[in-house]
Amino acid sequence: MLMLTFVTLIFFSALYYVEQQVRLQQLNYQIIELKTQKKQLQEQQKTYELQLHQLKRLDRIEHTLHNRGFVPLEKEQLRIVQETPGKQENGGQKWSEGQR
Repeated sequence: MLMLTFVTLIFFSALYYVEQQVRLQQLNYQIIELKTQKKQLQEQQKTYELQLHQLKRLDRIEHTLHNRGFVPLEKEQLRIVQETPGKQENGGQKWSEGQR
């Protein structure tokens, strides 16, 4: 009887060990997969940053605007208006919600 208990204990210990090894391998595969996914996402991020940089380039923007018929403003065409504090655009009257 003692021998049967001992053999059963060894069998279940071995079974538990094998189950842990299988689980360890599954986790290792998941780690490898996640590392691969992380690398792909980092490469994609670099691509997006490069595209963003290219889209923000001033010469590209100017070229696109010129192709669409926009022309640069002349100095005489540009007016900078600053609103003085306390003075309002509508003759000093405050706008109410209904007037907007």
